[in-house]
Amino acid sequence: MRGQPVLDTVYFSRQHAETLFLQQNLRLLAARLDIGRAEAQVIQARLWPNPTLSVGEVNLWTNAGAEELGSLTGQWGNTAQVAVEVEQLIRTAAKRRKELEKEQVGVAQARTNFENVLRDLKLEFRNRLSELEFTQQQLQIYQRELHHFQQLLHAYGHGVEAGHASPGSYLRLQAFEIELLQSINMVKEQNLHAQRAMKELMGIAVPYELRLIDEPSMLPFPADSLRNLDIGTLIGLAQESHPELKAAELERMYADKWLAAEQARRVPDVAVAINYDRGGNIMRDFVGLNVSMELPFFNRNQGHIKVARIAQEQGEINLQQKRNEMANSIVQAWQELLITLDYYEKIAGGFEERLDAMLTAYHRGFANDDIGLLEYLDFLETYLSNKVATMETKKQVQQRYEALNYAIGRQVAAIPAK
Repeated sequence: MRGQPVLDTVYFSRQHAETLFLQQNLRLLAARLDIGRAEAQVIQARLWPNPTLSVGEVNLWTNAGAEELGSLTGQWGNTAQVAVEVEQLIRTAAKRRKELEKEQVGVAQARTNFENVLRDLKLEFRNRLSELEFTQQQLQIYQRELHHFQQLLHAYGHGVEAGHASPGSYLRLQAFEIELLQSINMVKEQNLHAQRAMKELMGIAVPYELRLIDEPSMLPFPADSLRNLDIGTLIGLAQESHPELKAAELERMYADKWLAAEQARRVPDVAVAINYDRGGNIMRDFVGLNVSMELPFFNRNQGHIKVARIAQEQGEINLQQKRNEMANSIVQAWQELLITLDYYEKIAGGFEERLDAMLTAYHRGFANDDIGLLEYLDFLETYLSNKVATMETKKQVQQRYEALNYAIGRQVAAIPAK
C-alpha cells in the first residue's frame, strides 16, 4: 500500500510571503500592464493627423489634340498631364488638447484601478495567510495531543492484556483516537486548500508544501491605540486617499473631459490643401490653395453631447453613493474589530497557559488512576475545543483588522490617534 507522497517543505515568514506575492502575482502583473496601455493612448492623442497625398489626372495615352508640355524624364512626358495635392487636416476648437486631457485622466484611472486590484488581492492574500497559519497551528495541537494520547493508549492496552484495565474503557479510548484522527484529516484538507490559494496568489506552481515560520504571538496592532482612534478621523482620511473613492472622482472627471471633447466636435475641422496641376488648366503649371470644411447644418454632435452630459450626472451620483458606502463600511469594520478584540482579550489573558498546565495535570492524573475515564475524555474535548476557539478568535482579529484597512484604504497602524 502506497503512502501519502512526501513533498519538500518551503519555510517562509509573513513578510517574505507578501514580498513574493507583490512580485509574482499574475493578476497584479496583468493589471499593471493596463497602465502602459493607457499611457500609450496619451501618446496617440498627442499626434497630429497625417497629411494626405493625392496624385491624379495622369493620362496613360495621347490623343490628336494633346498639347506638347515638355518631357518630364528622358523622352517621356511631353504630353503627360498630372495633378498632385497635399492636404492637411487642422483640428479646431482645441480638440487635440481636450482629447489629450481626457486620455490623461484615463491614465490616472488605470493607476487607481491597479490600486484597487492590489487592495483586493492584499485582503485576500492576508486572509489566506491567516487561514494557513490557523490550520498549521491547529494541526500542531492535534498532532501533539494525538502523540500523548497514543502513548497513553499503548500503556492502557498493556493494562488490558494484563487484566488490570477495563476492555470497555480501552474501546472508548480507541474511539476517541479515531475521532481525533478524523479531526486531523479535516484540518489537513483545510490546510491543503489554504496552500493552494497561497500558491496561486504568490504566482508559484511547484509541488512544495508551504510552511509559515512561527512568529511571536501578538496582535498586528496596538489594541489601545485602535480604541483611541476617532471614527470621524478615519472617514476623513479615507476620503482623501481611498482608491474606490478616487476611482469614482476620476470617473466624474473623465465625464467632464468627455463632455468638453464632444462639445468641441460641434465646430467643424478645416482641411487645407496645396495642389499642383500640369496641363490641366489654362495655366501649364498651376499651383493652387484649397480650404474645405463641413457645414454643420444637420449634425452638431447633439447625441454624443447628451450622452456625455448623462455620464457626467451619473458620475456625480456614483461618487456620492461611494462616499456613503465607504463611511458605512468603515463604521461596520471598526465596530466588528472592537467586538472581536474585546472577546479575544478576555480569553487570551493567561487562559491558554492555565489550560495547558491543566492538561498536563489531567494526563498525569489519568495515568495514575486519580481521574476517571469520562472526566479525562471530557476535559480533552474541552481542551481541544477551547484551544481551537482561541486560535480562531486570533485569526478573526487579524482578518477584521485587515477588513478595516480595506475599508479605509490604508493601514490603520499609520493613522495617528485622536
